[in-house]
Amino acid sequence: MFMLWFTSRSKTNSTGQDSSTSEMTAISIQISELEMLQSMFSPGELRLDPALLDGLKSTTDFDSTQAISPFVSFTINLDVEIKMEVSVTLPSDYPMVEPEIFVRSESLDKHQQALINKELHIFVTQLERGEMCIYSAVSWLQENAHRFHLLEDKDNLKDHKAEADKVVRLWIYSHHIYSKNKRRDILGFAAQHCCTGFILPGRPGIICVEGLKEDCDEVWRKIRSMNWKKIMLKKEEDCLVQSFSSFEEQSFNKCKDERHMDMGEFFKFLENHNCGYIFKEYFGVDGKMPSEA
Repeated sequence: MFMLWFTSRSKTNSTGQDSSTSEMTAISIQISELEMLQSMFSPGELRLDPALLDGLKSTTDFDSTQAISPFVSFTINLDVEIKMEVSVTLPSDYPMVEPEIFVRSESLDKHQQALINKELHIFVTQLERGEMCIYSAVSWLQENAHRFHLLEDKDNLKDHKAEADKVVRLWIYSHHIYSKNKRRDILGFAAQHCCTGFILPGRPGIICVEGLKEDCDEVWRKIRSMNWKKIMLKKEEDCLVQSFSSFEEQSFNKCKDERHMDMGEFFKFLENHNCGYIFKEYFGVDGKMPSEA
């Protein structure tokens, strides 16, 4: 893409001197720089119509009464860790004045895009006037673009760390848990990942896992990979503190038969660990404390 605009020029400046010489010098430098950019970038990278150069070259052949371009615009596409579109506008008296350069990238948010354009502008203003500077600006982008992309990566790492450091409590429901091998393995999973909570065998089987989110997620992944008739994550909750100090197997049976659980004793156990609210999540009714003998 390019834009080439023309306006008339006078034969002399305000002091009566011929102003066309400096204008022609600027255009000659622009032509040289555009030809250099053409040699550096492929047509897909440098969006510059070949007719632009022809137009500029013909301008240098005109006499002083002919039109001269007030600015030239083109685009350079860069792909250095992030894809960038660099829009360049050269005023007619460039390189005696600064070019206008603006960077766009779908890989950068508005804040990052504003930062890279701000720093690029500062860099360009420090370059010597009268010298070609588009190549220097492009080189600066190629060397520094990663810094602005890292801003996003650091934010993502912070979010990931905050998520990983979060303490959660998982409430797991199983149709039943009787297998001694499964019970042993689940105790091992919890110990391996430093999780607290409990496993309650029987029908239904109930498992509570507390700890860092990534640890609890890994324990849950291992549990559900086992062979079950039915198992599901009933509830996941964030917690400031863990309600249990270890991970143990619990039993609240009225007799030796694991199929008959004392619901009152189980509710009392939950209440003692500030988790009585979960009883209704599992059984659909409010829990009741066991009656005193």
